[in-house]
Amino acid sequence: MVAAHAGGALSPFGDITTYEQLAALAQFGIGQLQADLRDTPQGPTYDRAQEWIVGINAWLPYLRQQGTAPLTQAVVNQAELHMEEWRAVREAIAAAKRAEVRREMDRVAREAREAAREAERLQPHMNDCLRAAYRTG
Repeated sequence: MVAAHAGGALSPFGDITTYEQLAALAQFGIGQLQADLRDTPQGPTYDRAQEWIVGINAWLPYLRQQGTAPLTQAVVNQAELHMEEWRAVREAIAAAKRAEVRREMDRVAREAREAAREAERLQPHMNDCLRAAYRTG
């Protein structure tokens, strides 16, 4: 039986020793990426995540077919590569979402500055109106 070594990409997920366990982890990874993609803008990061999902979906039947058999070192090595890519994709998705939020914050800040300039421009007129209202009131 070959278990993922502690320093590997699988170690945060516990002691993965069978194909069945690896299939469950792969399904979990797919679910996480699908959830991440729900509000991810289209683009290279989105495409990269979709490619990962397609690749893992193609691997799942083989993993499930092997059932409770112990993992071979070659499969552990491949799984670790897939999980490293999964982490990198999730980080890229998070970065893309942060960039989208930054763009929206910049847009709102620009609008607020424009509104402040407009309020400054209208201030003399507002002062005149207030003085006139005070005099007639």
